[in-house]
Amino acid sequence: MRFYNALLCSDSSTLEKVLKADVAMSTINKKCWSAEFLDTLHGLERSSDFQHRVRTFQMIPQSEFVVDVRKRLRSIWNQANQLGNEDQTDKATKYHKGCFTTYVGDC
Repeated sequence: MRFYNALLCSDSSTLEKVLKADVAMSTINKKCWSAEFLDTLHGLERSSDFQHRVRTFQMIPQSEFVVDVRKRLRSIWNQANQLGNEDQTDKATKYHKGCFTTYVGDC
């Protein structure tokens, strides 16, 4: 997401052309960068808004993106906790403490 936003902010006309061509190609070729980026947005609460922003060359607000990623990760780890596997629960707790309080909080 940061890379995409940085491409939009670039003063380079070449980068602008490459981004526009890549986004246009994403409907045909699923192996191009923008198609893979759009695919990673699936499962997020605001997926359709983020995808629309990419297709219309608008910035993706980082704060909104981070909130959606947190929600998705929490749901994944909550599912792991419900399995009742003590090892998985311990990993989920460590992951949650490490990522949600340190890394994501600093974004």
